[in-house]
Amino acid sequence: MNKMNPLHIVALLAVVALFLFVQIRTTKDELSTELTTLKNSKKIALATTAYRDMYANPNKTKRELERIVRQDSKHLTLRQSAQMTTIDSKALSLSELNSFMSKIFNGTYKIQKLQIDKIDKKSARLELEIAW
Repeated sequence: MNKMNPLHIVALLAVVALFLFVQIRTTKDELSTELTTLKNSKKIALATTAYRDMYANPNKTKRELERIVRQDSKHLTLRQSAQMTTIDSKALSLSELNSFMSKIFNGTYKIQKLQIDKIDKKSARLELEIAW
């Protein structure tokens, strides 16, 4: 009984190889899961950074809004307070309204209230409240 049976050695090597194969497979699955989680975390971090940058400086946003109102129409009235800015117009042409609203919707403003009423086929009434 001093000799080892070669079949026992082959069986032991097969069991070790099977064990290593299962461990490698499990590690690969865990790695792919972690990579997916990392990619999702990067997307969330980039979005959060973008939102922080957009809303970080309310004074810049207020200046941009004032510039848009001055630039777009003489019919718009701008009233500002510490927490809110109100923009309204009694009669605004549809082309001016379209231009103004596209600039507002493409900007980073927290719109509290938006009311647009049709006066006739060529003009509308606007009431817009933006909170800071």
